[in-house]
Amino acid sequence: MVAIPTYSIYVDWDNDGGLDVGNFETSTDDWAVNGSAGTTTAALSTAQSHLGDQCLLVTWNNVSSPKVQKTITGLTSGTSYTYSAWVYVPTGDAAVRISVQGVANSSNSTTNNAWEQISVAFTATGSSHIVDVNVNGTPANGDLVYLDQAMVTSAGEDVSGRVLGLRTPLSFSYGRDQARSLSAIKPGEIQFELNNMSKDYSPDYSSSPLYGKVRPGRPVLVRATHNGHAYDLFRGYLDDFTLDPSRDKKSLTVSALDVLQKLADAQISTELFDSLQTGEAIGKVLDAIGWPATKRDLDPGASTVRWWWEEGSNALDAVNKLVSTEGPPAFAYVSEAGNFVFRSRHHRFIRSPSKTSQATFRGTGSEPLFSEPMTYDIGWRDLVNDITVDVTERDPGEFGKVWTSDDVISLATGETREIKVQTDNPFYSAITPVAGTDYTLLAGTVSISISRSSGQSLSIFITCTAAAVIKGLSFRAVPVAAGRSYQVHVQDQTSINEHGIHSLDDLNLQWAGLNDAQGIAATILSLRSERLPIVTISLVNANATRTAQILGRGLSDRITIIENETALNSDFYIEQIQHNIGDVGHDHRVVFGCEKVQGQNGTVFKFGTAGAGFDQGSFAIDGYTDNSALFILGTSQLDTGLLGY
Repeated sequence: MVAIPTYSIYVDWDNDGGLDVGNFETSTDDWAVNGSAGTTTAALSTAQSHLGDQCLLVTWNNVSSPKVQKTITGLTSGTSYTYSAWVYVPTGDAAVRISVQGVANSSNSTTNNAWEQISVAFTATGSSHIVDVNVNGTPANGDLVYLDQAMVTSAGEDVSGRVLGLRTPLSFSYGRDQARSLSAIKPGEIQFELNNMSKDYSPDYSSSPLYGKVRPGRPVLVRATHNGHAYDLFRGYLDDFTLDPSRDKKSLTVSALDVLQKLADAQISTELFDSLQTGEAIGKVLDAIGWPATKRDLDPGASTVRWWWEEGSNALDAVNKLVSTEGPPAFAYVSEAGNFVFRSRHHRFIRSPSKTSQATFRGTGSEPLFSEPMTYDIGWRDLVNDITVDVTERDPGEFGKVWTSDDVISLATGETREIKVQTDNPFYSAITPVAGTDYTLLAGTVSISISRSSGQSLSIFITCTAAAVIKGLSFRAVPVAAGRSYQVHVQDQTSINEHGIHSLDDLNLQWAGLNDAQGIAATILSLRSERLPIVTISLVNANATRTAQILGRGLSDRITIIENETALNSDFYIEQIQHNIGDVGHDHRVVFGCEKVQGQNGTVFKFGTAGAGFDQGSFAIDGYTDNSALFILGTSQLDTGLLGY
């Protein structure tokens, strides 16, 4: 029997952020205990969840009417909204309700030991309101409620009933541009068609309730609910519209790009930073574009960048360069929950979904079964047995002038002039230009300031208090110039003898130092000097088992694939995911693009193990992949973890 989830598609037409009041996947999303709630606490929990993997667990104190709350902004006074949230109240604990403080209260929850959605309608009286979850009375000390998937929506934002799924199936993908751990993550795109017989989506129809709101940049969310659990499948922003007023259509086709495209559209200029791990540097990229701190899930990273800055790059290119510097299988993407995720090159050793197989997919036999077509790329053309990487290291120079100009600058009284300057090399410890040293004041009075003290560019602000003329403007700092250059060259002679030379010539390790470059190159060589198959499999929602896998699998999950004709029975990592939803959800197909998990090469030294001791086991093997026994500081113990990698 076909297992059909419930699909919801939202467009935040008024762009007030109401689709993300509380998801709790990486943070408490700014929810906090009301000051009068005594020792009530609110913390993230994986014990229950309605959406994603965790929720907010509230433990009540026995005071009157305790609450947890959040301030929402961007509302329009006089507009009607619905505030909703999912709650889970254990048996015997106090029922809860939700409120828009001073405006509206919902009824009490009525269900125990199951998730229940409660909602309340309200009309905004200002641009911001406080929403909460509370107990109408006094709970017992230690009573619990789990909170998840809180939203504030206005009329017309749930477009689920207007999507013409029969005519234009939903299709969207995310993950790497190829099913290879060396490939970069690509932005995704989705299209859907909306019934426009009402003309609600006609931008020039002034009587539309959405008049003035149908425009690019509005957040889009596609969500599926199956067996009482919600899954976010796509998040992005409206990009383009095609209005078809013909008699047999009367529709609006919408295209939306996922959130990664927002990074590609943003040019950044940063300060210069010393000795950052790759995850920290990605955090600086996100800072530069104003990405919320509560929407980040960043590994620290295993590579350290000696000097890092960006000047004139877009944020997506900046992130991709850092991911390359981290080395495979690192990746960065925006999750279905809207969080920016960075995983280091070691993430498959330490994260449970990558350490052990999460499901076994078969061509025949027991569920979950995959469907045709299946593709199997043997992997010969993607061999890598020869790698050359150029590495340049930078060193600080002497403090002195790093930028000068011979221009004569005239300013009127009261004028402020911004001079934007860019240097050949990054710099730090820049100081404000000093009269007589960094410029000559020919007439008048000025005051000067600079926008920052490091980077590859800054702005000099000149404020004139009496008509002034200056000449020979410059500023001083410590330059960080290119110094020593190295070439890292590694080969696998055994593979070359058997297959010929297969060189990797587009490896971008711009920010890597010599040691990291050597380590990354050696790891790639170890993993790719022999063929590594890639496979695509398709799953159709023919039953509940397959539907759960369609909705529940994620990037970098480890799965087992068994197929008789290819004699395949191996573990793979999911590198690409593509969803195709047609026939109003009756036909939901997912395609997983997967790369085979590399088998372990060589023997790693182990204490007390025959055949792996001194003179038999190695203390270090490049590309060590046996995560069940890898030695990890702070996690493993001697005699239980291996010393290789």
